[in-house]
Amino acid sequence: MTFRSISLAVAAFALALVAPSMARAQQQPAAGGLAVQIAPTVYVVSEGGANLVLVADSAGTMVAGVQAPALVAKARRALDALHARPVRYALVMDGPGAARFGDGGWEAGGAVALAQEELRGRIRRASRDASTPLAAGVRVPSLGYSEVVQVLMGHEEAHLVKQPSGFSGADAAIHFEGAGFLYLNSFTMDGYPEIDVENGGTLAGAAQTSAAFATNFAEAPQVIEPIVPARGRLATMRDLVEFRDMLVAMHDRVEQMVKDGKTVEQAVAARPTASFDARWGGGPVTAERFVRAAYASILKEREAEAAEHAHSH
Repeated sequence: MTFRSISLAVAAFALALVAPSMARAQQQPAAGGLAVQIAPTVYVVSEGGANLVLVADSAGTMVAGVQAPALVAKARRALDALHARPVRYALVMDGPGAARFGDGGWEAGGAVALAQEELRGRIRRASRDASTPLAAGVRVPSLGYSEVVQVLMGHEEAHLVKQPSGFSGADAAIHFEGAGFLYLNSFTMDGYPEIDVENGGTLAGAAQTSAAFATNFAEAPQVIEPIVPARGRLATMRDLVEFRDMLVAMHDRVEQMVKDGKTVEQAVAARPTASFDARWGGGPVTAERFVRAAYASILKEREAEAAEHAHSH
């Protein structure tokens, strides 16, 4: 079964298509160049290609993204430069290394950290495993959620929704309904995405998520733009559509190779990414690594389908 036959409804947000309540700010440098302002109280901090969202208003501060130590350190400097109020909420997202990054150290300052329950479980296991210790000064997030949670702070309402397994089995998206923009942790703008197959990541899930948002918000892109990807520059709906098209094509190409009995080495040698390498091949995930992960994830998809079929009979 190709990806094109899979329903898009699984990743949809239950959101009204209304214009955001806060006025847009032009994307401009802020906090002495440490951040980019995308709305009156919203900033994006980037480090090593990764992004962290800061919502800083009179009610307090909210941070959202992968809590990588270098990124958190830069975010703290930006918040100091902005004279922001203390961090009240840390919305912890999955990404490379996230299980060791814990809450980013925000709870030590009085914040409440929350993560999708699968990620929270991995962080908790890492905290007990001497071979994979948490980064210094961080904790296991206090709260976890399974499918959806809303966090209200001042004028902002962050709506976190579990998505199909993309980067990992803990993929989620955050719609900031007050400012009207989206954080999508399975979306990358600087190259091919990471697929953590060992922790439940799948190419099909990443494609489903991007396809659902690209379809459901096609007539109202202002509700989710700018889109903040896990990695790379801020994005538009057009960027998300291009990303979706690449993922869907790659799923179909690699799935056909699996059906044809090709080995992973043969799949890599066939260079199914060739038509996309100019746009997506320059990031931290090489074309070969992406194909290997896609191949492994499709094998798991087929194993799961076979097991489900056997169980139903």
